[in-house]
Amino acid sequence: MTDQMATSGSEWLDGIAYRIWLTSQSVGARFVEVVEHPDVTVTQLGLAVHLDELGAMSASDLSRILKITPQGVSKALRQLEVLGWVSRSPHPDHGRIILFEITDAGRAIALQGRHDAARANREIETLLQAFDLSTLQAALSAVRRGLDQKGKDAGLNE
Repeated sequence: MTDQMATSGSEWLDGIAYRIWLTSQSVGARFVEVVEHPDVTVTQLGLAVHLDELGAMSASDLSRILKITPQGVSKALRQLEVLGWVSRSPHPDHGRIILFEITDAGRAIALQGRHDAARANREIETLLQAFDLSTLQAALSAVRRGLDQKGKDAGLNE
């Protein structure tokens, strides 16, 4: 090991990507603790909230929006159907596309999910109160857009 390597910071431990990853793990775990319930996962709840807020959508559209594999979305939607929180119907213009729509029971759980998410957001925002949240949110969004574009340019996010 060179003297320079011994005295310089660690690209792994001190790097911004690793710190964001660690923070993401902690925030994600806390979000799951606050939002998830015995009969619904965060993925299922996220699907219900998106369908409630955006209207009927295909599984493919949901997969792209939430950045979840199509298989994961299909599995979660099947469970939401079993619970009676979503219903399916054929697309009016494209016979091979199935649209999923939130039911009244699904709206109730989506409302609870938004309430729980707001509680988790307030908890994290309290920890960040010394920082300018709008600047932090803008910076994180810029990083995500930039990385998503790199993935698209490399053919990874299509």
